[in-house]
Amino acid sequence: MFVPLATALLYALASTFVEKKVLPSIGWTAFLEEPSPLLNLPRAYGLLLIILGFTYIWVLMLGMKVSQARNKYLKLAEKDGEKDVQERYAYPNLYAQGTTKNVRAFNCVQRSHQQVLETFTGYIMTALFAGLEFPITASIFCILWLYSRSLWVSSYAESEGDPSKRYDKPFSSFFWNAMLVLWMTCNMSAVSMLLGRSIFWDSIIPGDLF
Repeated sequence: MFVPLATALLYALASTFVEKKVLPSIGWTAFLEEPSPLLNLPRAYGLLLIILGFTYIWVLMLGMKVSQARNKYLKLAEKDGEKDVQERYAYPNLYAQGTTKNVRAFNCVQRSHQQVLETFTGYIMTALFAGLEFPITASIFCILWLYSRSLWVSSYAESEGDPSKRYDKPFSSFFWNAMLVLWMTCNMSAVSMLLGRSIFWDSIIPGDLF
């Protein structure tokens, strides 16, 4: 557990340093610091909201693919002569019942969606609060989360009942790193709120030194 945490901390520190010290030095100050006329939030926060809105649509579409898979494997089960197909595959069952190849294949598709839902609330919450102080960092890691998650989901769904294949595609496990970075930057934002001032990175490296 130490290595993933250390890696995520390194990502968090590096990305927030770039956002707070490097980007303003090349003319991004207005986009990063000036409040939006609509809300008293950084203009860059709007970018994060767009990404999260797109992610929400992706999760909805993922649920539709699960429904399509249910119908697909239900028909395959009937074709293969399985017994009590409707009772084992159809709603209100979340997962199909049994151990056949069709059951295992469908349950991998279902699990790929269910696991996303189990962590989605925490992902959204940490992203929204991290973005209050680090909107660019939060946006970047939300994009990386979405890309990695989509690889993971497709690997799981294509595994044909072998869940060990869910991490087969390169970068398919990076979403865990992205979630840890969002959690860390969420806490960094919380510390700044409690202290009533931004301490990352201006208090550590004054602007006139960079």
